[in-house]
Amino acid sequence: MPDEFKESKSAETTDAPATQQNNKNFGETGTRSAQGISDEDLLASLPARREQQDKEMREDAAKIDERIASYRVAHPENGEIGIRSIQGIIEDGEQQNFSDEDLLASLPAKREQLDKEMREDAGKIDERTASYHAAHPENQENHNKEVGVVDVPVADLPWPDGIHGPQDFTKISYAEALHATEQLQQMKPLIDQGYGSEDFKHLDQANGLNPENGLERVYKLYYGDDKITAFKDGDNYFIDHGRHRIFAAKQVGIDTLPVFLVEKI
Repeated sequence: MPDEFKESKSAETTDAPATQQNNKNFGETGTRSAQGISDEDLLASLPARREQQDKEMREDAAKIDERIASYRVAHPENGEIGIRSIQGIIEDGEQQNFSDEDLLASLPAKREQLDKEMREDAGKIDERTASYHAAHPENQENHNKEVGVVDVPVADLPWPDGIHGPQDFTKISYAEALHATEQLQQMKPLIDQGYGSEDFKHLDQANGLNPENGLERVYKLYYGDDKITAFKDGDNYFIDHGRHRIFAAKQVGIDTLPVFLVEKI
């Protein structure tokens, strides 16, 4: 199966692309020409920046805790947090005149400011990307479109890899798969009229069929959460899920099969 389909199923967890060559690939996001850094590289750097800032703040907080503990051990009579100016603590080469407690209290505000700056950077990148793509639609990368469940000609679907006969059916038996396919063919006129899961459930109850052998189960098998899924690139189909059902459909000889389709555009 092509990488495009794999990518279409993991939207949220995709890593940022690698550094572009000299930022000259105008099919991608615009570049920060003044800095020589692509927008995508800048966006990819945000998590590392956050991690570094978190690390520095944790180190600052730990140092403060250590100094407070040391000061209180050395001056139990005071019982107060030491003052930086008294302890002669030098930060950034200058004498500081605020307490460790004040510095610790300032950390949330510092984090908030850093978060704000990173959100603003990301927002600017999004704006510039949208603006560039609007001006140059011909350079946009190919994307995948979820078509939804559609009737696909069985003859157009490839023979499923790894399925050669009844011995390869484990979740349900080969006979059960063939029977479900035949039932689907009988149910199709009602499905085309708009019948759904609840409608077939009522039919099962009216006919005294239990859930394991009823029409609702067959409907869910093809239109529920476990539906057949495939990727289409041009005239070619690539099976992602439902190989056994496709094999059974080819064996029974039905014309079309409901498939959740993702198409490359």
